[in-house]
Amino acid sequence: MQAKRDLGIELPKIKPGKHQITYRVQDSFFVNQEDSPISEADLEAVVDIDRSTRMIDARFALKGWVQLECDRCLKPYPQSVSSHFRVVYSFDADIKEVEDAEVVWVDTNVPFLSFAKEIFDFLILDLPMKRIPPECPTDACEPILKLIASEGASQLEADEEPPIDTRWAALLQLRERLSGDSSES
Repeated sequence: MQAKRDLGIELPKIKPGKHQITYRVQDSFFVNQEDSPISEADLEAVVDIDRSTRMIDARFALKGWVQLECDRCLKPYPQSVSSHFRVVYSFDADIKEVEDAEVVWVDTNVPFLSFAKEIFDFLILDLPMKRIPPECPTDACEPILKLIASEGASQLEADEEPPIDTRWAALLQLRERLSGDSSES
């Protein structure tokens, strides 16, 4: 099982300057993530770190694939991933904003800085809203699409207005006449 501790750095060991670390993110990482839409994956996360006394500027590059379910037929398919993002971990509470980066305040006494949350969050944000593989619809999708079409047709029929009771029709006509009279005055 891939622990969150595998995706981070020990702060005392990272000296000021530039560093590059590569992590492998696979299935076991997503098992511990709450409500993860991903169960299978093979990603490489390359983190370019620029450490100074006041902050750590981390630039992430995720590349690989994740297994998603088709929104139409729920058939699993591999979705390629190529994502880049930047996070600045600040030891100085005065740093509020950095252009094109998320800023995370870190206590100077923390011995370990985990990248697991950021990797998961940015990966989920980078996934497509509509999860439909290019080859869809396939033969597997056909029964599902027919079911959806029949459900949609029955819903349209249900949305049509039912006939109005004659008592209500008389009241509606009265209201229309009264509102018409008031606009004429």
